[in-house]
Amino acid sequence: MKRLLKHKFEILAFSLGVLVAVSVISYRLHKPISFSISKNGNVICYVSSKDEYTKALDEVLETLGEKFERIEIEENFTLIGNYESEKDTSTLEQTKDIILENIDGDAEGILIESDGVEIALAINEQEANDILENVKNYYIKSSGLEDISSADIVNDITYKSDMVPLYKFRDKEKEVSSIIKSNEEDSPILLIDFSGVKSEEVEVKPSQVTTWSDKYVMGTSVVENEGKSGIKEVSSKVEMKNGEIIDQVVVDENIIEEPETRVIAIGTQNPIIAGVAFLTKPSRGGITSYYGSRWGGFHKGVDIGSSYGSPIYAAMEGTITFAGWEGGYGYMVKINHGDGIETYYGHCSQLLVNAGDNVSKGEQIALVGSTGDSTGPHLHFEVRINGETVNPLEYIQ
Repeated sequence: MKRLLKHKFEILAFSLGVLVAVSVISYRLHKPISFSISKNGNVICYVSSKDEYTKALDEVLETLGEKFERIEIEENFTLIGNYESEKDTSTLEQTKDIILENIDGDAEGILIESDGVEIALAINEQEANDILENVKNYYIKSSGLEDISSADIVNDITYKSDMVPLYKFRDKEKEVSSIIKSNEEDSPILLIDFSGVKSEEVEVKPSQVTTWSDKYVMGTSVVENEGKSGIKEVSSKVEMKNGEIIDQVVVDENIIEEPETRVIAIGTQNPIIAGVAFLTKPSRGGITSYYGSRWGGFHKGVDIGSSYGSPIYAAMEGTITFAGWEGGYGYMVKINHGDGIETYYGHCSQLLVNAGDNVSKGEQIALVGSTGDSTGPHLHFEVRINGETVNPLEYIQ
């Protein structure tokens, strides 16, 4: 049976096929307990009466007629009386929702196309505009920009009117989410170009100054002020496409909290005069021969026993004045530390520095060997003050 749905909108076709099957058995003449609503042979719900089914269906058809400008509905439901057992019946609202989910038909909608590719479906042009505007607002809000000066869709957008199956229509929020998801997971289908101002607080690193101080001995450095980072507010003009920054130009900066300068003091006090230990041990190993009288002569330094090829380090920062062969010392390095202080490193197997090089305290300068007058691998280490040897152990930390 066909039924024409008339509202303020044009309904092209409307067919109603309601089959009411009543099984009459001679010994059972009472009314049905309930009615089942079926689609394509499958029960989708139960209702208490035919009137409730008719009321639910009429209200669904009225809702659809108000929602769409043009709609074609096919009622493909079957109503069958249930005589055998009680069934849980749906309320009127539940029945309407179930019918709405299962009803077949086509409605006129607006296909939104971006550069010729369909990206969303809307009920009408107003909803299509809302979908695109909501996508714009999503990216603008996510960007954190302020004072938005422009927001435009880069793509060529067209609206196309067409008859579309009802099941394809979704809430506009779902259409918005679908576009955003496609933008993030695949090649962007909708590009929003917008500009605004980004304000953020940025750390200002402290500057560092080095001073010379006679409060500390040579070879030492002391951080007198650790310094402190400051904070500044930076305002930038930012252009974005979706969530990606295309261009950013700083337009203003304001210091909120000034940074404190980090101060490092380098000692200038002569450690000999101060009578303090100031040298780093130049090689690993124990002392095998001490400063002073030895074998009927005078040993001008200390011998530090170590394996062949072990590293030798500068006992203090200074300038290399000699790096080469020096008679009984074999391969030797001499370092001038200033204020008449020198250190010698003898019997090296390999030299890693050249005359004129500046070295830091603890920097590797050579390798332990047994060159020159030597009975085995070790480092001969001397300390000289104004050309005179002194006992190195008095100045090694």
